[in-house]
Amino acid sequence: MKRNKYRILLLILLILIAIIVGIKIKNRNSIKQNNQVSNAKDSGSVLIKDTIPIWKTYDNNLGITFKYPKTWTNYGDESKILDRTGKVMTVIVNLIDTITQSTLLIKYHLAPYGEEVYKSALAKYNSSKDLYEKARKQLEINGNKAIEGTITMLVDGKDHKLTPPLRVIVVDFLDKQKTGEIELQFKTPLTDDGLEVSKFDKLLTTFKFTN
Repeated sequence: MKRNKYRILLLILLILIAIIVGIKIKNRNSIKQNNQVSNAKDSGSVLIKDTIPIWKTYDNNLGITFKYPKTWTNYGDESKILDRTGKVMTVIVNLIDTITQSTLLIKYHLAPYGEEVYKSALAKYNSSKDLYEKARKQLEINGNKAIEGTITMLVDGKDHKLTPPLRVIVVDFLDKQKTGEIELQFKTPLTDDGLEVSKFDKLLTTFKFTN
């Protein structure tokens, strides 16, 4: 009889231990799953935020404004090119994406020099020369006709091989008064040029003249 009682008590004890261990394992798995879901949600929210760039507004006293991704910043100071008399011919602004290293060079060729620059670019466009040889198109920027050329840049100005190569897009158009000309040079690594070019295309749609 005593042996039977001991066996029953031992069996009950083992059952209780098994139940307690099972409860602990279940709780541990539940916590782990909740953490995974929470992390997935957090990762998802970060991914969503990163794929929808927050745009800032560029504005200065030149009479032009446009929006650009928050990851872009000024690359050096604004510079000016003067003619022989000391008059400003061109104002140059550089922007760079701190994440992708894409760059945007803005050259505002002021009147009357700007008209000559645009005519020269248009002549090359019409004859499919230089950067307009393989890929070119017309577009409209803030109501103004613009021309665009695209090339793949394999080496830099010193003939050094670029790794990776760059996608280069150049856009030219006249300003509001039709006497100055704006030249945009966009460069982005070919590793992710599709997304970066789409950002540049969006930037073009936000371009406006304030004067």
